[in-house]
Amino acid sequence: MTRPKPRYQPGDRIGGRYQVHKALMGGMGEVYLCLDLEENYPYALKTFQSRYQSSALRRAFEQEVATWVALEKHPNIVRCFHMDTLDHQSFMVLEWIAGEEGKGADLRGWLRHGPLDLKTALEITIDVVRGLIHAQQKQPGLVHRDLKPENILVAQGGLAKITDFGLAQIVERAGLEFTPDIANEPSPPTLENRAATVSIVNRQSKIPNPIAGTPAYMAPEQWRGEPLDARTDIYAVGCILYELLTGHWPFWVEVISTTPQQWLSAMQHSHEHEPPPDLPVDLPRTVGQLIRGCMAKARADRPDELVLLLDQLSTLYERQVGQPLPSRPEASDFTAADFNNRAITYYNLKRYYAALADYHRALDLDSNLATAYCNRGNSYQALQNYEAALADYRRAIDLNPNYAMPYCNRGTIYHDLQRYDAALVDYNRAIDLNPDDANAYYNRGNTYHKLKHYEAALIDYNRAIDLDPNLAIAYCNRGTTYDNLQRYNEALADYNHAIDLDPTDASVYLNIGALLGNQGMHQEALPYFEKAAQLGNPKGAQYAAQARQRQGKVDPEPQPDLDLAQAAFNAFQQAVSLEAMRQAVAQYTILKDTQLITAIEQAIAQQVPPDQRPHFEQRLGWLKQIAQEQNP
Repeated sequence: MTRPKPRYQPGDRIGGRYQVHKALMGGMGEVYLCLDLEENYPYALKTFQSRYQSSALRRAFEQEVATWVALEKHPNIVRCFHMDTLDHQSFMVLEWIAGEEGKGADLRGWLRHGPLDLKTALEITIDVVRGLIHAQQKQPGLVHRDLKPENILVAQGGLAKITDFGLAQIVERAGLEFTPDIANEPSPPTLENRAATVSIVNRQSKIPNPIAGTPAYMAPEQWRGEPLDARTDIYAVGCILYELLTGHWPFWVEVISTTPQQWLSAMQHSHEHEPPPDLPVDLPRTVGQLIRGCMAKARADRPDELVLLLDQLSTLYERQVGQPLPSRPEASDFTAADFNNRAITYYNLKRYYAALADYHRALDLDSNLATAYCNRGNSYQALQNYEAALADYRRAIDLNPNYAMPYCNRGTIYHDLQRYDAALVDYNRAIDLNPDDANAYYNRGNTYHKLKHYEAALIDYNRAIDLDPNLAIAYCNRGTTYDNLQRYNEALADYNHAIDLDPTDASVYLNIGALLGNQGMHQEALPYFEKAAQLGNPKGAQYAAQARQRQGKVDPEPQPDLDLAQAAFNAFQQAVSLEAMRQAVAQYTILKDTQLITAIEQAIAQQVPPDQRPHFEQRLGWLKQIAQEQNP
């Protein structure tokens, strides 16, 4: 089965208003992380794939989205603001949740790193139950029907939020049908292939109506098509808690046949008749008792209400963790965590000044929020304000000496400042604190590469890729290391894999072009340079012109030294006055070449969002004035 492709790509506009930053595809739906150009506000837009569109779907969509919107704001629920019709398509306009770096936005991403410790697992489960309680209070009788790790997003700081309220109901009402593609799944079968958005419609003849859900988390009554209540969601909560503590489903069915219906029937039998397996012996017996209570076959044997389950979880947490359950924000106003989350989104969109404004608000509300200092440091670093970034990283470390991320990020600044020994010290500390952080190994690999310790760099890139097989830039830089070691076939393989993962990274095309060009293959290199130029990298046009010249095709116009232009661009970003600009560029003689001014103008156009350009254009004016003084 060919996996469908998203209708919109990064840079496209949905309805002429929402600029796409990233496109995500699931089994039945598609999500676009966007910037609302009218409000300058980040949103996630979600809809069903075009193959499922119908009038029945539209009617169900409108009815169920209204239910989600009515839940309003709660810290443990992804907020649905409204439904909108864009390009003749219905979309849910949702809160954009920025997850923990290296783990992704949903709970499935956390589980890719293995089981969670008891404390974290209980905190996330309690968050989920709190969200369900709020939903029940706002909409009595509401049942989620499809709780699973993919439908639990985790914001930075570990705050869990339930998403996709009403989507299973939409599937049922619209009569959509989707079953796991067992025939084409990898061998051996992977948990994610059968779990990720595998909402099914079971049309067995003995069931009068279609049912929707995900097999690994469906209660017996859900399989039978019976009326559902809160205890159905409680069953799914038990399945999820079991998975958080073990790393796998309570029931795993191996079916020799590739018939999806056989697999579904076997899963149904397990959920209806088999008790959940025992937990590892190192976990308290009371945890297993709570899970078995949630997963009781008869719903009458499960906790009667979500509030009762919350009491049981809270008591278990306090007894096993040995400390009071952390309080969670309940206010309807924006909290420090809300500002921090939105700022991360602005950062991802390269709206660094908007991100800084929200980080300031977050720290005004909570001056001890270490994550906000670390994140604000990232924005300062992106703006080349290293002094402010280093101060924020130091503050984050002072507040939480065991917080790995500020060490890792400070290391990247030391690397840029050519303080490689200091960078390695910070990377080593980050890895000691969090040995599963792919970015720390990737960054340390970059420093080893810069020091020409290529074998050490390869070890770190390999480890980063093992931890995060989708880290495209790690393949790119490992390819560069192979290139330096004259292992060209391995370099090309890595570059091509990086393109498969991220076809928008111009630097990879430049690297392939350079590798081919260095071997005299200028004709073969040319399309890669042209692709880099098409993606907005000015070096692509420069190198393409050189490749054409070497083929004797054209006599290109002189090209500016773009590396030097970029250096000047970085230098003047921090200048706050004309005199400060004089000092910032005093070391450069490049201003005698007006082509370089043009190159800097191009850098601003390509690297600075429109709403931030006035700030840079003022500095560019200072730079032009200095250039005129140097060239009377």
